[in-house]
Amino acid sequence: IQAVSRGHSVRKVFRVPLQRHRAALRIQRQVRRHLASVLVKELEAANFRRWQHEAATTIQCMARRVFACRLRDHLHFVYLAASSIQAHCRGYLSRLHARQNNAATVIQ
Repeated sequence: IQAVSRGHSVRKVFRVPLQRHRAALRIQRQVRRHLASVLVKELEAANFRRWQHEAATTIQCMARRVFACRLRDHLHFVYLAASSIQAHCRGYLSRLHARQNNAATVIQ
Protein backbone atom coordinates (compact mmCIF):
# COMPACT_ATOMS: atom_id res chain seq x y z
CA ILE A 1 0.00 0.00 0.00
CA GLN A 2 2.83 2.33 0.83
CA ALA A 3 4.44 1.72 -2.58
CA VAL A 4 1.15 2.49 -4.31
CA SER A 5 0.79 5.64 -2.27
CA ARG A 6 4.35 6.79 -3.06
CA GLY A 7 3.87 6.00 -6.75
CA HIS A 8 0.65 7.98 -6.79
CA SER A 9 2.24 10.98 -5.09
CA VAL A 10 5.27 10.90 -7.43
CA ARG A 11 3.06 10.66 -10.47
CA LYS A 12 0.98 13.54 -9.12
CA VAL A 13 4.09 15.68 -8.71
CA PHE A 14 5.40 14.85 -12.21
CA ARG A 15 1.99 14.99 -13.93
CA VAL A 16 1.95 18.79 -14.38
CA PRO A 17 5.50 19.04 -15.78
CA LEU A 18 4.80 16.07 -18.05
CA GLN A 19 1.62 17.71 -19.33
CA ARG A 20 3.54 20.94 -19.93
CA HIS A 21 6.27 19.02 -21.74
CA ARG A 22 3.71 17.28 -23.96
CA ALA A 23 2.00 20.62 -24.63
CA ALA A 24 5.34 22.18 -25.54
CA LEU A 25 6.07 19.28 -27.89
CA ARG A 26 2.66 19.70 -29.50
CA ILE A 27 3.25 23.44 -30.02
CA GLN A 28 6.72 22.83 -31.45
CA ARG A 29 5.32 20.21 -33.81
CA GLN A 30 2.62 22.59 -35.05
CA VAL A 31 5.10 25.45 -35.53
CA ARG A 32 7.48 23.17 -37.48
CA ARG A 33 4.62 21.96 -39.65
CA HIS A 34 3.53 25.55 -40.34
CA LEU A 35 7.08 26.64 -41.21
CA ALA A 36 7.51 23.61 -43.48
CA SER A 37 4.25 24.36 -45.28
CA VAL A 38 5.32 28.00 -45.77
CA LEU A 39 8.66 26.84 -47.13
CA VAL A 40 6.99 24.39 -49.49
CA LYS A 41 4.63 27.11 -50.76
CA GLU A 42 7.58 29.44 -51.37
CA LEU A 43 9.45 26.72 -53.25
CA GLU A 44 6.39 25.94 -55.35
CA ALA A 45 5.97 29.64 -56.13
CA ALA A 46 9.65 29.91 -57.10
CA ASN A 47 9.35 26.82 -59.31
CA PHE A 48 6.21 28.27 -60.91
CA ARG A 49 7.95 31.59 -61.55
CA ARG A 50 10.93 29.74 -63.06
CA TRP A 51 8.61 27.65 -65.25
CA GLN A 52 6.70 30.78 -66.28
CA HIS A 53 9.95 32.57 -67.15
CA GLU A 54 11.16 29.63 -69.25
CA ALA A 55 7.79 29.46 -71.03
CA ALA A 56 7.89 33.20 -71.76
CA THR A 57 11.46 32.88 -73.06
CA THR A 58 10.42 30.04 -75.36
CA ILE A 59 7.47 32.05 -76.69
CA GLN A 60 9.69 35.08 -77.29
CA CYS A 61 12.25 32.90 -79.08
CA MET A 62 9.58 31.49 -81.40
CA ALA A 63 8.14 34.96 -82.08
CA ARG A 64 11.58 36.35 -82.90
CA ARG A 65 12.22 33.41 -85.22
CA VAL A 66 8.96 34.02 -87.08
CA PHE A 67 9.72 37.75 -87.42
CA ALA A 68 13.27 37.01 -88.56
CA CYS A 69 12.03 34.56 -91.22
CA ARG A 70 9.49 37.10 -92.46
CA LEU A 71 12.14 39.81 -92.56
CA ARG A 72 14.55 37.49 -94.40
CA ASP A 73 11.87 36.63 -96.96
CA HIS A 74 10.99 40.30 -97.41
CA LEU A 75 14.64 41.29 -97.85
CA HIS A 76 15.11 38.45 -100.34
CA PHE A 77 12.11 39.77 -102.30
CA VAL A 78 13.53 43.31 -102.19
CA TYR A 79 16.91 41.97 -103.37
CA LEU A 80 15.26 40.16 -106.28
CA ALA A 81 13.23 43.26 -107.17
CA ALA A 82 16.35 45.44 -107.06
CA SER A 83 18.25 42.93 -109.19
CA SER A 84 15.43 42.89 -111.72
CA ILE A 85 15.30 46.69 -111.86
CA GLN A 86 19.07 46.87 -112.26
CA ALA A 87 18.97 44.32 -115.07
CA HIS A 88 16.26 46.25 -116.89
CA CYS A 89 18.20 49.49 -116.45
CA ARG A 90 21.39 47.87 -117.76
CA GLY A 91 19.46 46.53 -120.76
CA TYR A 92 17.89 49.89 -121.47
CA LEU A 93 21.21 51.71 -121.16
CA SER A 94 22.99 49.18 -123.37
CA ARG A 95 20.29 49.50 -126.03
CA LEU A 96 20.44 53.29 -125.77
CA HIS A 97 24.21 53.18 -126.05
CA ALA A 98 23.96 50.81 -129.00
CA ARG A 99 21.53 53.16 -130.75
CA GLN A 100 23.83 56.12 -130.19
CA ASN A 101 26.78 54.15 -131.52
CA ASN A 102 24.67 52.98 -134.47
CA ALA A 103 23.60 56.57 -135.16
CA ALA A 104 27.20 57.74 -134.93
CA THR A 105 28.25 55.02 -137.35
CA VAL A 106 25.55 56.01 -139.84
CA ILE A 107 26.50 59.69 -139.63
CA GLN A 108 30.17 58.93 -140.30
